[in-house]
Amino acid sequence: MKKGFMKIWILCLITVVLAVCVSCAKQKETKELSKIESSKVEEIRRTGSSGGKEGESEYFLTDSEKDDFLELLNKVELGDQVDKNKGLSSGAATYYSLQFSDGESLEISPGLYFKIDDQYYNFENYDALWNEFIKFNSIKR
Repeated sequence: MKKGFMKIWILCLITVVLAVCVSCAKQKETKELSKIESSKVEEIRRTGSSGGKEGESEYFLTDSEKDDFLELLNKVELGDQVDKNKGLSSGAATYYSLQFSDGESLEISPGLYFKIDDQYYNFENYDALWNEFIKFNSIKR
């Protein structure tokens, strides 16, 4: 019985260690915005709400804007993951949906906290890059 208990304990320990490793790898992968290749992104759709009378908006970035936006993403430095409640903002919000040629997609929302899919991260160089994101948030046709 002691051997059986020890085997179960070791198996549980290995499972926990593997789960932590996979989680860390996924978080690192998600945070690697600089690895996104322009040639693999079919389109970038910007949606948002001004919180005002203009309401909802939708805009598809041109090829040139797409390249510039991905170049900006290469500069983003993300810190630790933060609680969703801390990451949620009140008022205006802008979302960018990146559609990849392999069928995958990624939704991001830059702000004081940077949202990637359903996770929020500290946006370490927010002060240095925020004005550049505002340019993309303001594009109209």
